Amino acid sequence: EDKQNMIKKMMTTLKKEKGLVDVGEMMGLKKAADTMAVDKEAEQAQKEAKAKTKKLKLKVEDKETQEKSREERRLKLQKEEEKSRDMNRKDKEKRKKRRQEEKLKKEDRKRKEAEEKAREAAERERKRKKLEEERAKLPTVPLFSWGQSKESLRISVNVPNLRVDDLSVVLADDRVNISARDVRNRLYTLDFDLREFVVPSNSSYTLRYSEENPLNPKPDGVNINLQKTVVHRWDRLAHNHSAVKQYMRKDWVQDDGELEEEKEEAELPSGPNLKKVTAAALGELTAMHPMVLAAFRLPWCQKCGEKDREFMKAARMSKEKDHLGSVVFAVVDAREEKYLARRHNYSCSERCELFIFKQDEIEEPYIVPGRRYAEEIQIDCYKHLLPVVNIVEDKGTFDRVTSAFDTAIVGFFRGPRGEDTWYPQFRAVARQLRGHALFGAIFGGQQPRDYGIDHDGLAPSAGGDGEGEGE
Repeated sequence: EDKQNMIKKMMTTLKKEKGLVDVGEMMGLKKAADTMAVDKEAEQAQKEAKAKTKKLKLKVEDKETQEKSREERRLKLQKEEEKSRDMNRKDKEKRKKRRQEEKLKKEDRKRKEAEEKAREAAERERKRKKLEEERAKLPTVPLFSWGQSKESLRISVNVPNLRVDDLSVVLADDRVNISARDVRNRLYTLDFDLREFVVPSNSSYTLRYSEENPLNPKPDGVNINLQKTVVHRWDRLAHNHSAVKQYMRKDWVQDDGELEEEKEEAELPSGPNLKKVTAAALGELTAMHPMVLAAFRLPWCQKCGEKDREFMKAARMSKEKDHLGSVVFAVVDAREEKYLARRHNYSCSERCELFIFKQDEIEEPYIVPGRRYAEEIQIDCYKHLLPVVNIVEDKGTFDRVTSAFDTAIVGFFRGPRGEDTWYPQFRAVARQLRGHALFGAIFGGQQPRDYGIDHDGLAPSAGGDGEGEGE
């Protein structure tokens, strides 16, 4: 076909150049060309038919392939779907299992928490009961109230469900002690020092009964009545008020409303060269100084104001006086130091006594009345400066003792100082005559002629035992 087209083209070109036209040839060529065209079309049709057939075949094959592919994909999708459903089912089962496990864990945790709380509650209850038992065994301070009249004190102690057989009440002159138990065997103890002294022989106690059931009253406490040693209004019941304050209240029903208030905070003597001391401090001062002049005073006693002013004046002036610079002036609160005041029999009186404590006679203070003038107090100090009895060991001391005062009394003792039975009596007389005579003592059996006296002493008519006799 390519050759024919080439020949046809060459002939056409040649004829055009020469201007020649061959009709027959043209027709033959045309016929040949037509024939060739028919063949060509037939061949083309054949090719197209083959191609179509092939295409149809391919289409059929493609359709089968596609169908097969679609089936495979469908099966694959089905498998995947089944796999997905299986996975979802397994996930659901797992989630359900997890929920069940969590629920079980939660229930188990709640159960354990409940058990723990129950154990803790049981432990707390056990500890509470144990503490109650321990508290029941420990002494408990009962609540109480008190009131007073000028002559007596009234104390009401509360012990609920009191067991009378276990009640113990001790009333001392300076102390109240109560021990009792209730029906649960709980111990109640009240023990405190009184502010001042009472008279135990005139004090008493009675049971107090509950008013809840008048037909069958039960004991629920103790009523105590104490008679005061000194008739006056007390500022408080207990000496150590803070120790019992939380358990105590003032019972105005029992208190005497007509009892006049006393000046509780009366000023004690104070000023230059005057010390306020306790019992312990007074003992220390007495051991350190030759003489301590102490004024015992009660804050509620108003009888010594004028004499106390002279006492303060004497303390102030003593520093300027010869031989009185070493004297210590002191004041003691006899209410706070009640045992010291009782030991020396001090009380509120018009005498307003002063106590002279000597370093060589610590346990035997001298008692002189309060003075209206400071000079009289200084004279008392001068009277007590020297020892009560001067120990004479030689002629020089003897001359000084017998010439220092208008009256001198010298005792000759045959026995030693600590053994002679007459010396304590001699010393007692010397204490009574302080300021009236000067006393001396000679021991060891020496005679008056040894000291220039031209006659012998006379032996006592009674007492003594030979070696212990004095002259």
